[in-house]
Amino acid sequence: MIHFIQPFSFDLNIGKAYNEAIELLPNDDWICITDHDTLKFSGFALHVKEIILSVSNDVIFTSRVNRLAKSNPAVIEALYNCEDIDEHKDMASFLWEQNKTLLTDAKVIAGCCMVFNKSLWRDVGGFIENSITFDKHFSHTAKQKGKKLKIAQGLYVFHLYRWGHENPATEIAHLIKK
Repeated sequence: MIHFIQPFSFDLNIGKAYNEAIELLPNDDWICITDHDTLKFSGFALHVKEIILSVSNDVIFTSRVNRLAKSNPAVIEALYNCEDIDEHKDMASFLWEQNKTLLTDAKVIAGCCMVFNKSLWRDVGGFIENSITFDKHFSHTAKQKGKKLKIAQGLYVFHLYRWGHENPATEIAHLIKK
């Protein structure tokens, strides 16, 4: 079974919200976490399923995406500020047709789209709480424990990621408790 979840935390403790939601899920099921500001295109769930069928439980993977830190290899820079949703939809179709379940190595898995087995989450010790870098911490801990971090080259999500800001990585005030 695959659970597609988008936990939210009004107190900004997203790691805790993720852990609480995952704890309720059956052991050895797969989890796909996406941010609330993402858009998945037709076929997304079936594509995730096909990728899962091609990997072991020690893999955590992400999708290609239009917006994150520009240095992230999952980013398709040509679509970074593209406002035409049809171009994003076409890219999702193109990437799947060209790459299907192809995975390449990643250094970090960004929180906008993370797919992993609950057993991996358990082995890693869950998400760090009270941190806006919960995804980086999860990725680094997973890698230290021998897990594989991958980018699914055939999977794509549209991510608003602080739309309207040329350098969204520095726009973090809304993520910090006051």
